[in-house]
Amino acid sequence: MSHNPAPAFSTTDPERHPLRLPRGSIRALLTWLILGIVAWDVTRPVPDGDHGKQLDVLWSECLIIALAGYFTSRRFVSLPPDVLAKLEMEGVLARDRSVFHGPLMRLLLVAAFAGLGYYLYHHGRLLESKATQVLGLASAFLVGAVTRPILAWLFKGGGKRWGDLWEDAKAISALMAVLACGAIQFAEGPAALPEWATSLTVWLVLFYFGSR
Repeated sequence: MSHNPAPAFSTTDPERHPLRLPRGSIRALLTWLILGIVAWDVTRPVPDGDHGKQLDVLWSECLIIALAGYFTSRRFVSLPPDVLAKLEMEGVLARDRSVFHGPLMRLLLVAAFAGLGYYLYHHGRLLESKATQVLGLASAFLVGAVTRPILAWLFKGGGKRWGDLWEDAKAISALMAVLACGAIQFAEGPAALPEWATSLTVWLVLFYFGSR
């Protein structure tokens, strides 16, 4: 009878993560690298008269996508500790014990953006176009994520109806803002829409996604 040794690595092994690092390590590293690139682009010295230069949109969008993995809500089922431990032992659920995949990572990201904002304010560069772009995008998303648990607590129980109204109002506002911007750009062209209107619409949409 031939003996086939078990493979050293299985793609279905829930305990094996990329490079055998703790769960979330690669995503955390990539997020910090992207944040570093964006922070460098925002804070680097620029020639006189060039303060209106826009931030590279690819990096800013990439940063928002990375943040989404940490601040968007996920569906979950609350299980008793003994059932959860049993499922983890059987490999059905992955053990989630890494500091790179929890509240600490969110806190560090918020602190990083706060530090970036303070630096720009201290050097009188907070209102530069690139600064308002990246901080506005990130702040809208983060504010939405922070207000979500607060409002969920306020609207629990008898306040559920108000919570439903709040969710509907957010959805309608985001949809109407995007539709209005789209209609104006389609009818008059992108130049017809003020920059502040576009920014406000994007911030509103990101606030909605962050609060979900």
